[in-house]
Amino acid sequence: KLSALPQFPINDQISLNQDEAWYTLAIETQVPLDFVILQSNVPVDLQEVDKSSAVISYTQPDTENDNYLLATFRCSGATRLEVKVRSIEGQYGVLQAYVTPCLEPRSSCLRQYQIKPLSLHQRVHSFDDSLPCNILQMTGPFNLSDIHSWVSYCLPDVPDRPPEEDNVCLQFKSP
Repeated sequence: KLSALPQFPINDQISLNQDEAWYTLAIETQVPLDFVILQSNVPVDLQEVDKSSAVISYTQPDTENDNYLLATFRCSGATRLEVKVRSIEGQYGVLQAYVTPCLEPRSSCLRQYQIKPLSLHQRVHSFDDSLPCNILQMTGPFNLSDIHSWVSYCLPDVPDRPPEEDNVCLQFKSP
């Protein structure tokens, strides 16, 4: 007999709540979840959402091996898990979610979420001039694609490709 790993679609989203400075990570599947393991190579805090029925257990961090978070959520057959995640501005890395459904044979799906150095900044399309602001102007022997890759590495909500214009203005606000 041959067995094949079961395929299961995952709807996941991580979004910033600017007012509370927390990210909400939502993972949803069509099949019941057995457990979800969250692992991060950067310090983050977790807070359970009130409506969650998952039971959480933490493993002691192993900071010498860049393992700052290892948390297991036993989902008891729920199809949705929602968790609040707070990063530390200036720290960057990856938050990984190992999603394991109640299916046989046992399998898991890995989802990765980038935590950017300026992760608590939010892009805005209009700016209040009465607020204090910082301006970053870059000039030198590099092209717009280079600058765009640096900015997109540091800040969330930056488009994948650089715009066609020579001058670009991106506005962000921080908590």
